[in-house]
Amino acid sequence: MSVSTEKLTELRDRAERVVRATEEEEVEAGFRSACLEVIFYLLFVALFAVVTWMSAINVAYPYSSKMREAVYGDPPESFEDVFQESQFWDYLEEQAIPTLFVREDANGDVLPPDQRGYVLRVNKLIGAVRLEQKRVELDPGRCTVPPVYASLIDNCYPSIRTEFDVSDESYGREDRFSAVSTGFFVDVGGQRFVQDFANDAHPDDVVDELRKLRNDSWVDLQTREVHLLFTVYNPAVDLFCNVDLEFKFLHTGGVRPESRFRTVNMLRQWLLLTPSRVFFPPGVEHQLLFIAEMVFFLIVLGMVVAEVRQLARVGWLAYISSVWNVIDVLNLSLFIVFFFYRFFFVALTSLINFRPSPDTYSEFRYMAELTYQSQNLAAFNCVLTYVKLFKYLQFSTRLSQLTHTLTEASEDLAGFLFMFLLVFMAYAFSFHMAFGMDVAKFSDFTNSYFTLFLIILGEFDFVELRLANDLLGPVLFISYIVIVFLILFNMFLAIIGDAYVRVKERTGAYEDPFMRNIRAGFSARKRKRLRKLEMSIDNAGADDVITADEIREIEADLRDILGDEETDVIMAKVSDDDGVFSPDEAAQLMARIVESRQKLEREMRRDERADKTHSLPEEIEAKDPAFALRMSTAKAVRERVEQIEINQKALFTSIQSSQKAIMLKIGSLTDTMDTIAQRLQAVPGMQRR
Repeated sequence: MSVSTEKLTELRDRAERVVRATEEEEVEAGFRSACLEVIFYLLFVALFAVVTWMSAINVAYPYSSKMREAVYGDPPESFEDVFQESQFWDYLEEQAIPTLFVREDANGDVLPPDQRGYVLRVNKLIGAVRLEQKRVELDPGRCTVPPVYASLIDNCYPSIRTEFDVSDESYGREDRFSAVSTGFFVDVGGQRFVQDFANDAHPDDVVDELRKLRNDSWVDLQTREVHLLFTVYNPAVDLFCNVDLEFKFLHTGGVRPESRFRTVNMLRQWLLLTPSRVFFPPGVEHQLLFIAEMVFFLIVLGMVVAEVRQLARVGWLAYISSVWNVIDVLNLSLFIVFFFYRFFFVALTSLINFRPSPDTYSEFRYMAELTYQSQNLAAFNCVLTYVKLFKYLQFSTRLSQLTHTLTEASEDLAGFLFMFLLVFMAYAFSFHMAFGMDVAKFSDFTNSYFTLFLIILGEFDFVELRLANDLLGPVLFISYIVIVFLILFNMFLAIIGDAYVRVKERTGAYEDPFMRNIRAGFSARKRKRLRKLEMSIDNAGADDVITADEIREIEADLRDILGDEETDVIMAKVSDDDGVFSPDEAAQLMARIVESRQKLEREMRRDERADKTHSLPEEIEAKDPAFALRMSTAKAVRERVEQIEINQKALFTSIQSSQKAIMLKIGSLTDTMDTIAQRLQAVPGMQRR
């Protein structure tokens, strides 16, 4: 019975040691895993920053802004001042043509042929300059004149809603103006009417050609858009600038000018894969950037595989229940689209004529559009990528107060958001209906929505509203300020402030679990190294004497583990400066190291007891991944140990029962043998009788 109890106690002690060792290993593993995950994501963010930063955005704006200033001209005859057809022709003849077709320098001297075809003297025109017109098709079914005005109005000229409304019908004297295909892809439903001007042409010749077009009514009532298109290249910044000056001939009458100055980076690192690398040879920096982008692309693919495996493991309902998983899916999807744009851009380079003749137009609009779309994707994805850093800040309650506050206020914010959108949309429609006919900022619902949002930020023109509607202007404006700004906006601040106070009250009195895990991880690692050092001292002292080289190694390890001050104290008490350690000195050194390790273990147990009384609430503590990993593993180990104890107790109980049964049988057998012996002893007496 006592033997069984001793074995059970020994087994329990061994199980407790296993649990303690497993917890220590999990603390260190959780700490190491958290650090590696954060470092990996920081590397990912750094690569993303390199990929986006190398887009030459810092020089794109000075380049495009100077081109805009040169092409726009000065008021009152600038590009932005064009509002009718006559001004459109005047702008082309007096501003655009002299800017694009320069024949004289600043001193009035004629430029040599190799210096012609430049804008601002350094931006080379690539190919011809194009005028491109889009015309609307006359469709009586779409636009009809009421019978009452049939004798007064000949035709109705509608707007272009889709490409099916675009006309490709020849027009002009003897149908001299015919439509042609433009770009790489034929637009659905129609073509364009174009006029190209060689970039080395004399400006007087170009002006004469424009006057012929004007006299022949190249622009008429069916004209809806005219684009002035050209592309320049600046070798100093290695950028193209595709310019699109658009003149919208409105179906309501008049002209509305719009412009797009889009810089195009040739992405020389990607041209390594195409024949175009002959035109734009990549340098060493482009090769390094290509390697960085490939590493970044492989990391993205690895993250996609990891998310797919997680989705397959937990199911899509459980997967999308986490906001961070939804952000991951959106983030990685945008990265995939971003790289698809990259590959498509590389494919387009094989279709571009980078060295056209002066009278041949080279289409860069698709590449410019693709560049800007990819930049838009990268810009939006930049927000998601950096917001995901909050996911890793969940390790620390202090660094994750923003997410904790938003989580705490989520229910109140959901109700508030519904009320806010309801009131905001009501006022957006109201302002649009009241001022849409007189104030440009409220001319449609979208503009009205954004204008009301700017009013919250303090940007408004009350006088304009009052002049537009002297009755509803003051009423709508004052009621909007009172309800939205003074009431709803302050309700929003109160919800966030109250949630922050509650989070601060719950977490302010407790230790940050991330810092606790860091300290526990360092302590566990230090104790593990001390134990290894004890083993190395045992091995070094196997020959009864520890040599000077071994002493130096031991001292270096001690300084790395315990620090210089504590190591100096230990070595001063142990060493007698003879250069070697005798067995007694080695034993003293071992005792000092064991004492330091035991001291460290006592501190760790004290911290562990403090954790139990001063730990964070369970709902906050559970957000710490290292803690969750450690507790789940320790719980599993404890369950296994408890099951072993139960099995051993059952085995010992069975053995004890068997022992009792055997002892009873042995006792019964002994009684039987005693009875037989007594009877045998009585046999001789009976025989004598």
